[in-house]
Amino acid sequence: MSHSAVEFMLTCAMPMTRTNEGTWELPEHVRPTPVLETTVGYLCATVVPMLGSFTGDRLCEWHMFVSDRFRAVRKDARIQGLVDICPNPTIVALFERMLRFHILCGYYLSELQDSKGAGFVDDMNVTAVTQLLVDLNTMYNRISRKAEPSAFQNEPEVRGYELLFRAYCSVQYMLFFFLSLLISLFLLKKIGKFESGRHPQCSSLKGALRFHLC
Repeated sequence: MSHSAVEFMLTCAMPMTRTNEGTWELPEHVRPTPVLETTVGYLCATVVPMLGSFTGDRLCEWHMFVSDRFRAVRKDARIQGLVDICPNPTIVALFERMLRFHILCGYYLSELQDSKGAGFVDDMNVTAVTQLLVDLNTMYNRISRKAEPSAFQNEPEVRGYELLFRAYCSVQYMLFFFLSLLISLFLLKKIGKFESGRHPQCSSLKGALRFHLC
């Protein structure tokens, strides 16, 4: 990839910024659908595979970096009404990819949080999953099934995640083991043997992310 291409992609992968109350983002600061698609594709193909190079705190920093960029993508989509007013199959697919990322990270990185709560921030990851499920539900309800059937290809998968997630939250985490077992069995069946790596969670997550996102 040329220097100009790398510079372009780093510009596309903008960090999350908060908009001051009562103000709006300038049009030139909001990325349209094709740029959002390019950004998520770049992150999944280039940044996510870097996972195998990190352990411990660096692994948490990797998660925070990708999560922040995905959050910025969701913000740009909402600002343009691509979630609740005029959603499209491309945005649906991007949100589904981001949902899988957060679900897999929530499972594989949870052991990196120590007794004092340092390390992996599970609450932020759960918040991201919650918001993505809400947004996907909104888009599924807004898009015409007859006009845009491609937007619903992965709806059963997302509905399954939602059912498990609601059960997980409704009993105050008592079903965590059950949820983890189902996800791990599903991934092991689909992926087979995970790549060996420097960190047990790292190697498993790398294989899962490659299967689901790339």
